[in-house]
Amino acid sequence: MLNPKCQGCGAFLQTDDSQKRGYTTNLEHKYCRDCFQLKHYGIVHKHYDADIELNIKEHALILMISNVLHMDRLFTFPVHRMYEHAKFVYIVNQIDLLPKDTNTETLVENIKQKAVDLHIPFEDIILMSSKNKYDLEHLKTYIESYEEKDVYLLGIQNSGKTTIFKSLTHNDTALNFNKAGLTLDVLKGTFSNKTIYDMPGLFQSGYLHTFLPYEVYNRMIPNKTIRPKVYQMREKSSVLINNIVGVSILGNEGTFVCYTSDLVSIEKTNVKRINERIKDKTNPFHAFVNEFEERTFKIDGSKKMQLTIADMGFIHISDKMTLKVIYPKTMHISLMEALFK
Repeated sequence: MLNPKCQGCGAFLQTDDSQKRGYTTNLEHKYCRDCFQLKHYGIVHKHYDADIELNIKEHALILMISNVLHMDRLFTFPVHRMYEHAKFVYIVNQIDLLPKDTNTETLVENIKQKAVDLHIPFEDIILMSSKNKYDLEHLKTYIESYEEKDVYLLGIQNSGKTTIFKSLTHNDTALNFNKAGLTLDVLKGTFSNKTIYDMPGLFQSGYLHTFLPYEVYNRMIPNKTIRPKVYQMREKSSVLINNIVGVSILGNEGTFVCYTSDLVSIEKTNVKRINERIKDKTNPFHAFVNEFEERTFKIDGSKKMQLTIADMGFIHISDKMTLKVIYPKTMHISLMEALFK
């Protein structure tokens, strides 16, 4: 008989190895040691990645959940190729992070067009905030409109799946902290006449949790409405973001509109100074980030572009310029056409 599951992360409880997921001193406990310490003390000793295979029933409704910080990877996982008979709804969560004047209709239309261009099948594109009771009630009504009895919440780690799961199923024990990879095995509940499955987050390399400890990256990921910061940039000027990412202009001039948490520091400087600061071994972040790499992007100025910096935020750029980005090795950096204005 299998051991009971941790009610926080879904991992099977075990008492054999304190270095493996699901460890507890007593199998009668509700939570594993790691979930208990996260819930009560905000402490994370170790990061685990889920290693289960997708096992989704045929003719299911699959809610592909992302958030505004992951929009450049919204269609990264070709799950539709494995489950041809399923129906797919794409949900962009944490829409409350974007400024209130964001044109959400344009955002939805741009996402739909991107899906069409990539030949991604979808029933609908939904923007919502799992913090908004109205949005959650609307989602419940929406799910009830489908005849499918099995509903799967699937998406990149830290996209808010478990918050939605808890609202749908009235689960009060699963943990939904701002921590990547928290759900380690499938959490199962019921809603109306349907079964809801909260799937472990799909691992994607390059996000902050892969090279920074929880107490550091948790402060760097936005958790409330972002106030865009505008910087007028000249040739060879730079912005230094939280002392670990430098973005410099090598040609022309223009404007940076930065979307990050207020807790992330942004300092305007120059190309020469950026290299000195980023390699300064007195920088406290160098305890965890020792290797950096560079990429160069050419922007022709024909349309607004978005430079995404892991899950820390992004920069909108509308002008013709050449960018040099220096960043921690393996960090996810991408340049794409901006989905909202």
